Amino acid sequence: MQATVVAFYGEKPEALRALLVACQDAVAGVIGARFRRYEPGQIHGTVIGLECCEEEPHRFLNRNFAIRRQVAVEMDFGGLLGFLREGIDVPFRLQIGGFENRDYPFTSRGTRPFVRGFSLQGDCVVVMGWPFLDSRPAGDAASPAAGIEPASLYPASLERIRRAAQRHGVLHAYHAAPSDTDNDFYLRIGMIDHPDGVDAALATGLQETLRRFLAARPPTVVEVRLADLSVAFYESPELPLGTTRAYSLADRRLDAAFIRETLGRRADTRSAAER
Repeated sequence: MQATVVAFYGEKPEALRALLVACQDAVAGVIGARFRRYEPGQIHGTVIGLECCEEEPHRFLNRNFAIRRQVAVEMDFGGLLGFLREGIDVPFRLQIGGFENRDYPFTSRGTRPFVRGFSLQGDCVVVMGWPFLDSRPAGDAASPAAGIEPASLYPASLERIRRAAQRHGVLHAYHAAPSDTDNDFYLRIGMIDHPDGVDAALATGLQETLRRFLAARPPTVVEVRLADLSVAFYESPELPLGTTRAYSLADRRLDAAFIRETLGRRADTRSAAER
């Protein structure tokens, strides 16, 4: 068993749920049964992973630090929970969809949000959004005014959270190098795991269709509150509802001891089964 901090696992704001289901329907309309859609409750955005090195599960060494920086760093679960609960970056808002094919005051891996807003990443079907500073009520909103918006409308909220997590022994998967940045809110809505797969031409057509679909919609703006953040304990990285247990950060019973006990108990179970 592993753990990760996620947003919107389980129940979601209705505007977000409707958008994700609409995207799933649009994907299925292009590639049919080759698309295995996730249950809406299963879809989530990973904020920061808490995966442990499996070789020494009771030391709670951060797997990303081990793999990407080749150092052994023990995670400070209490410090991370305190930071997320008391820090200045939660709550924050996200914009998903509504990005036209033009320049914005940010890029994602050097690419316009129109392109990165929907993509196939290997077998994963991915919708993306970004932190957005907006004073209007959350939910479906009118498209921002045309032109180049000020950079302050798109703050680096997720990047700040992920970078600050390093102080608590947790390295974000996309911070392999100290200079790497990642402000993306990544939502996997399903998989392409049909034996026939998807050829290059079909993949290109699917991406073009969904990018236009998302650009034509008003942006969906949702607020990520403390109650929307959870520590999810999972057996499969797809976080299926049947085998994943998620506990809201708003529940103060979720503390460092609970995380360590839950991960440690499962490690003991696995070790006993292997003997």
